[in-house]
Amino acid sequence: MVDRGIVGPDNYAQIPALAERGRTRAAKFLDRLDGMIGKQPFVCGDIFTAADIDAFIYVTFAKWADINPTAGHRNVKRWYAEVESRPSASV
Repeated sequence: MVDRGIVGPDNYAQIPALAERGRTRAAKFLDRLDGMIGKQPFVCGDIFTAADIDAFIYVTFAKWADINPTAGHRNVKRWYAEVESRPSASV
């Protein structure tokens, strides 16, 4: 992925500081998501919604970049395990 900092036909150098900023923002979002979920079963309450689908995709993609929920993200970990166990998540 060298020189592939931006998608498209032309090469652009990666900017390490920009990548680090993105990693920091992703980790902060996990903090916010943990608070949004709280003790409820799903992001918006008792019902599985599109918000759960969006958040599930976000957390899955973040894991590919080695940005994982930490021990402090108990609600995200619990919620993610629940959503991941749904048959539709394995498609």
